[in-house]
Amino acid sequence: MRFNEDRKFLIANAQMKNCGIIYCNEGFCQMFGFSRAEIMQQSCTCQFLVGPGTMKSALAQLAQALVGSEERKVEILYYAKEGTCMPCLIDVVPVKNEEGMVIMFILNYQELIDPTLKKGGLRQKMVQGWVWAGGQNRRLKMRLPSLRPVRRTSLSKEQFEGVVVDYLQANPCPCWPT
Repeated sequence: MRFNEDRKFLIANAQMKNCGIIYCNEGFCQMFGFSRAEIMQQSCTCQFLVGPGTMKSALAQLAQALVGSEERKVEILYYAKEGTCMPCLIDVVPVKNEEGMVIMFILNYQELIDPTLKKGGLRQKMVQGWVWAGGQNRRLKMRLPSLRPVRRTSLSKEQFEGVVVDYLQANPCPCWPT
């Protein structure tokens, strides 16, 4: 993984019980509005960024990647310090020593916000597939899936493990217009 100035990442100590953050770059601090001192030694699951719209299943995927020491990408809705919804893609990368033991994790954060809207002066906020574009013409847009037919096979009873349902509050995000 190559890091440049646009990257937002943190490094966590895999040897600590909570996988504490031992480094975060300036891009990460700016993305969420926290100082480095506020972030250091926190768990790399970033519970300080969790809000009412954060899916428990996404947090479980992140925790599973850490416990299993596996590389994984996780989409999650975090919240900046001032309360703004921040949809992110987290790339979890375990780092091993010479003996093959995981000694740290690099977590790379990518904002899931359309850069053209951001550059155009609009502030895009997203909750569960809905997008609110703040600007001169305030409106709601819904992201629709592809409409082309897709053939999917059903799972057998042996393959089926269960269903995870996250119940969100009626107003899950402070950025949702009321």
